[in-house]
Amino acid sequence: MKKLLILFFIFLFSSCMESSVIPVSETLALALDNNYNDYVRLINASCKGDTNALEQFLKIDYISDAPSYEHGDMILDLLEYVGDSNFILAVDKLSDQEKMILSDYIYGAEMGDITGILKKKYFKHKVVFDLIGISEEML
Repeated sequence: MKKLLILFFIFLFSSCMESSVIPVSETLALALDNNYNDYVRLINASCKGDTNALEQFLKIDYISDAPSYEHGDMILDLLEYVGDSNFILAVDKLSDQEKMILSDYIYGAEMGDITGILKKKYFKHKVVFDLIGISEEML
């Protein structure tokens, strides 16, 4: 009976959280707290081609400290998933201030990039990075 009760609570907790097309790390999920489900909805809608959701996702500015590096990774994963064209459509709608915040998140992801993956992504998505204001010299 005790095991059944534990399984029930695990199911109850996990059913409250949405599942993301692009996996969200545990650290980032904890930092998002009450914003988690909205965050995942924006990711999932963006992956389905909703440029308005992508624009809203790129405007997120409330994640700080260590989870902000992971949010930067999520932005890069989303770029890979949706492609340059859709990403550019969303970035074009951002203000200069929002682009600066976006570039900070992406640049922050580079801080934990010991293998140089971000630099490879820069060359693959140069147009997007240039539009956001990230140059090769910054990496």
